[in-house]
Amino acid sequence: EDAKGPAIKEPAVRGGTRVLADQAACPFRAFAHYRLNAQALEDPAPGLDARDRGKLLHELMKCLWTELKGSKGLKGDIGPPMTRSAEAAVREIGLEGRFAELERARLARLAREWLEVESRRGVFTVASLEEKRSIKVAGLELSGRTDRMDRVGDSHVLIDYKTGNPSPKLWEGPRPEDPQLTLYAVSEKQTLAAVAFARLKTGEMRFTGFSRDKDLLPQVTPPRSWPHLLEAWKKEAESHGAPF
Repeated sequence: EDAKGPAIKEPAVRGGTRVLADQAACPFRAFAHYRLNAQALEDPAPGLDARDRGKLLHELMKCLWTELKGSKGLKGDIGPPMTRSAEAAVREIGLEGRFAELERARLARLAREWLEVESRRGVFTVASLEEKRSIKVAGLELSGRTDRMDRVGDSHVLIDYKTGNPSPKLWEGPRPEDPQLTLYAVSEKQTLAAVAFARLKTGEMRFTGFSRDKDLLPQVTPPRSWPHLLEAWKKEAESHGAPF
């Protein structure tokens, strides 16, 4: 019997906040991935895999909001910004030929559908995009990157892009399945008014999460107590990382 593994030499842990999600799913998975450096081989797939499609989507949104800058930009002609953003995303991933043409068209359609959701919001300004950050929790130093932060009045809205079926239930304790966004929320120095996933799935696009005030984001409702929710996330973060 060997109950001891390799010691953690540095407080900084590679893999970002994913380490805590792996710890919640299975402590041995986290031990194998981050202490023993065990990684599965990648499975070959035709066309783009999920990781590359994720890169395309994030690059699209980054370029799009770099141009639009907020709700004011939605009032003009959004066609050219969508086209330029789709072209930039495809160029960044290195696609060429007919495949690149198809992806540009797909991304432009996706952008238009998503901007229809954004147009139902009130006044907002994009404060940051793809911002790197360092998080300290339970003695660990984790690196991360927030997809987007909006400024609404004197508060901020934290947004994370997802292509699957994200749900705020992933944030529930005592062992939240996906603590990434809650960790960003409790470590944020700015006053937060909402924390939400942006579900970027054709035909099913919407915001899902929690907001301090009603109608701050379309279809996102307040919890019983916004301060209590943030405090609960903070307590879960500390207890969540401690076993690692």
